[in-house]
Amino acid sequence: MKEHFITVNDISVNLDDKDTMIGGDNANFSKHFGLKRVAAHYFKIPPNRRTSRPHAESLEEEFVYVISGKVDLWFNGKIKKIIAGDCIGFPAGTGVGHTFINNSNSDVELFVAGDRTKKENQYRFHLEPSLAVECGKMWWTDMPEQELGQHDGLPGEFDQSILDNSIITFYGFDKIDDDSFSYPGDSETFGNGVCLSRRFGLKSIV
Repeated sequence: MKEHFITVNDISVNLDDKDTMIGGDNANFSKHFGLKRVAAHYFKIPPNRRTSRPHAESLEEEFVYVISGKVDLWFNGKIKKIIAGDCIGFPAGTGVGHTFINNSNSDVELFVAGDRTKKENQYRFHLEPSLAVECGKMWWTDMPEQELGQHDGLPGEFDQSILDNSIITFYGFDKIDDDSFSYPGDSETFGNGVCLSRRFGLKSIV
């Protein structure tokens, strides 16, 4: 029987790849609780590290909430600085590339939720087309074309002209809607909340 309450330190694993500058502590909540459809992770990203290579996925969507710190959201080659309380969702199939880069002097904590791995899912690494050979049939060949900005997807100093505040995130849980809502096809009603999945166009995560 799984414990219903745990601390991050109970299940965290340190991952660090100096070649790709990907690293941090990862706690896999979905594995701990035996979840089959939803992936839920806690990440602590140290300075000068990123969560992943810039990528997009064909069938798996993702939601990210900043628990603490300041982090740079890489979004199709542009950067938006986001802080604790910000969140964003990435619907599957759009081809929009993303990763999170810690260019601050302190750790960043993220909560990430999404689909569990689907065997038919494909992905594309926007800045590393040479990985197509290594990925084989998992490479997303017919991904919708994307117009990329100039950021190289790596931690470090960059031209501030790349900053783009038009990228839509959500912040302000002190402004929760004073209204009720239901999910499509579900008779259960919720009150005084914000349906973030609807704001970001997510279909699997509600």
